[in-house]
Amino acid sequence: MESAGEAIYRHKPRQRFVFSLTLSSMARHHVVGFPTNDIQVYELYNTKPQIAARTHPAVLRTQQDLLQLWHDPTNKHVSFNTPISYFDRLRIRTPGDKSFTLGPHIDGGSVERWEDPTFRRVFRRILAGGAGWKSHDPFDVSWRMDAKQDLFGAP
Repeated sequence: MESAGEAIYRHKPRQRFVFSLTLSSMARHHVVGFPTNDIQVYELYNTKPQIAARTHPAVLRTQQDLLQLWHDPTNKHVSFNTPISYFDRLRIRTPGDKSFTLGPHIDGGSVERWEDPTFRRVFRRILAGGAGWKSHDPFDVSWRMDAKQDLFGAP
């Protein structure tokens, strides 16, 4: 980490190219996706190339450096030592394509989180208006710890 808010990730171009080719060829021949006329989102979540990318030493180092920005003033024993990954689908955009874009949308659960008063406290200084936003600490996890992320028991 060279300065707050700036993380450097260096990789070998050849390695990235091989990863891309392996994933692309596998995706195009073995799985389904959408849109059906020009598949750009593949139903792949945990393939060997995806695991290799998520566990690459440079990626893990970057995640560990970013985790060190977080802190817990309440000392509720949160560990910031182990990076975790969100397994998302694979998306390979067709160069220049303008027909399949993700327009404005809300991911599932994001509106529900705002219904919880404890979660809203995370942003209390911003929501209060005025100059309070200047003292907002986005890396303080204290209110996030007790927030209800799933108010309605969704599957």
